[in-house]
Amino acid sequence: MPLWAEERDILDAAVRVDVANAEGMDGARLLAMKESDEIHALWEKSHTEASAAGVFGTPTYVYKSARFWAQDRLEFLDERLNATLWA
Repeated sequence: MPLWAEERDILDAAVRVDVANAEGMDGARLLAMKESDEIHALWEKSHTEASAAGVFGTPTYVYKSARFWAQDRLEFLDERLNATLWA
């Protein structure tokens, strides 16, 4: 079962609605949007781009063709970003 830090089942639509509402968003509206043609087209575009970049799992962050996979690699991404900003 996919879980977040709070051990909540993110496959459960009610959990996603509750999280969105807690963050000040309209959870019911977001849930309804997930079935729209526009959202499906955006997902397909994102999937195509991710596949082309060699993404094989989530979360993956791509910066200047370098892939950083998993939350424990955010430090490396941060180092790369800082090196670029201050170079």
